[in-house]
Amino acid sequence: MEVTIEVSGLRKRFGATLALDGMSFTVTPGHVTGFIGPNGAGKSTLLTIAGSLEEPTSGEVLVCGMALGGCRGAGVPGCGGG
Repeated sequence: MEVTIEVSGLRKRFGATLALDGMSFTVTPGHVTGFIGPNGAGKSTLLTIAGSLEEPTSGEVLVCGMALGGCRGAGVPGCGGG
């Protein structure tokens, strides 16, 4: 199975607040993935980290097998127009 996005053990802490606590999932080509949850559940934090706008406290986000830490939207060559 080809994986386009892989989130593994993602945690984000803002001071005493734990916004993400060990989130893990994969997204495969051809599937739509959505995020639902109450206010404060970590949806925006997840997308901010996945977009390389914020660093996680721990864990990683891989796009086409490449870590995006510090890329700041540079794109991933060979992965959907990057």
